[in-house]
Amino acid sequence: MKRVRKEAKNEKGVDTIYEYEIEVWFGDLDSFGHVNNAKLFTYLEAGRFKYFKTRLGSLKDVEFVLARAEVDFLAPICLGDVVLVKMWVGKIGNSSWEFLYSVVNKETSEEVAKAKSVQVWYDFKKMRSEPIPDNIKKVLEGDKE
Repeated sequence: MKRVRKEAKNEKGVDTIYEYEIEVWFGDLDSFGHVNNAKLFTYLEAGRFKYFKTRLGSLKDVEFVLARAEVDFLAPICLGDVVLVKMWVGKIGNSSWEFLYSVVNKETSEEVAKAKSVQVWYDFKKMRSEPIPDNIKKVLEGDKE
């Protein structure tokens, strides 16, 4: 998996990293007092939907399934921490694409996790993958690393 990269702008001067902030609550913790590993996947899931809502203005007609997700846990995330989930687009295929993530402690700037997910555009009526629509592919390509 790739490490976090510095913020970069595409040819239109638009930031190619999407990021959002999460404050850690008690319910996010496991018995060891840090964020449960499964909860981190929830943070990434929220990012995927926030990404499309921000980039497209709506989640209407955004239909994909998660095919793969992997996380490297680098440091504990604790109660009261605020983390930034930074994400950008990796490889884009015909019907699938990667999101790459860096989770950073906002106060210390320490990278606490890095992750990758693979999404597949999916037609839920036909129950099969489909090519990524041109308007979606254009958005993804605009945020590609």
